[in-house]
Amino acid sequence: MQKITSILSATCLVAVLGAVPAYAADLGGDCCADLEERIAELEATTVRKGNRKVSLKLSGHVNRAVMFWDNGYESNAYVIDNGNSSTRFRMTGGASINSDLKAGFRIELGVYSARSLAVTENNDDLAGGAVKTSGERVAVRKAFWYLDSKSLGRITVGTMDQASDDIAEIDLGGINAPGYHNGFLMGSNIGIYTTAGAPTGKTQGSVFFGEQTGDDGDIVRYDSPTIAGFKASASWGEDDMWDVALRYANQLGDLRVAAGVGYLVNTEQSKTPAVAETRSWGGSIAVMHTPTGLWADFSYSYREKDYVAPATKDENRDEWSVSAGITQKFVSLGKTTLYGQYSDHQGYENSAGLSDDGTMWGLGAIQHIDAAAMQLYVGYRHYTFDLDRTLGVAGTVDDHDVLVAGAKIVF
Repeated sequence: MQKITSILSATCLVAVLGAVPAYAADLGGDCCADLEERIAELEATTVRKGNRKVSLKLSGHVNRAVMFWDNGYESNAYVIDNGNSSTRFRMTGGASINSDLKAGFRIELGVYSARSLAVTENNDDLAGGAVKTSGERVAVRKAFWYLDSKSLGRITVGTMDQASDDIAEIDLGGINAPGYHNGFLMGSNIGIYTTAGAPTGKTQGSVFFGEQTGDDGDIVRYDSPTIAGFKASASWGEDDMWDVALRYANQLGDLRVAAGVGYLVNTEQSKTPAVAETRSWGGSIAVMHTPTGLWADFSYSYREKDYVAPATKDENRDEWSVSAGITQKFVSLGKTTLYGQYSDHQGYENSAGLSDDGTMWGLGAIQHIDAAAMQLYVGYRHYTFDLDRTLGVAGTVDDHDVLVAGAKIVF
């Protein structure tokens, strides 16, 4: 703005000297004063960052959809915020300290209403879910600063993803808008009923529990530089929770490859009955043939709990998922993705060796509209359940059908 003022002042000076004619809006003063007054007005009403040293960028996306569901006992349709990639906005920025080192930050807020993982068969406007309470409409997703060295890696402090977060959700097909592999985030709070119409007390999400490794947390995290496609990460925080992860991404001829594996330990004992330690590990691999756009993803995760009380049986559960499809530019609007997916979940066993298990299969399509930074998507999933642990014996319960159709716009 200083440069603009100087240029305009110089123009006025030249005009006064008679080199060029100059005219300004009649604000009741001379030409240069008028222009400077207008500039001051604009400066006073402009949103701007606090200083000239640190950059500032505003970005985010809106992701809203209509979700149709049928749990055998009831069916309905809700307008929801898609929990697979929920609506949010973020502020990011940074500054170079020297040729090797830079500092930066990120603040990201989620805007929650009628979340796809929170709504129930009795309530279509819950904002909560596994982490957020039902009363929250805006919540902190990320808030951290970092120091990033090209030669030594990055140290991050604040609220952010743990090192092993999303390690079992690596996906080259870009299907997260309609749904990740694990089947948890879409309709997960819808209740499961027996074929006789009796509630089981279980929900779709209590069987399809999602990835078993890391999540968001208040942590300190380290990420190494990328060497030959490999990057190592480690984080600590959240009452003695720590994890490590190794990721790989590279182009090998016509094949694009991405993979990762992670391990997490949590010694928090706030649950009832008290858990002495929870250990989780998981990983995924994704491959795409770039000339054709054909791709496939595979993921696996495992969790085990050791209880404090010796009489309580220690538990474990696992899941695996596979997705495959094609991503190609069939139309001028942008790339199209067509896919299918299958997932198998084995739940915690009780002392009798019974567990609540489930399988899911689905189909979907995504159309990118490059001119509007937009994705139009539709996805269908069919869930089946085997609630031996909950019912005490092998029992018959209704399947679930979930169909979601919506759009995600990035800004």
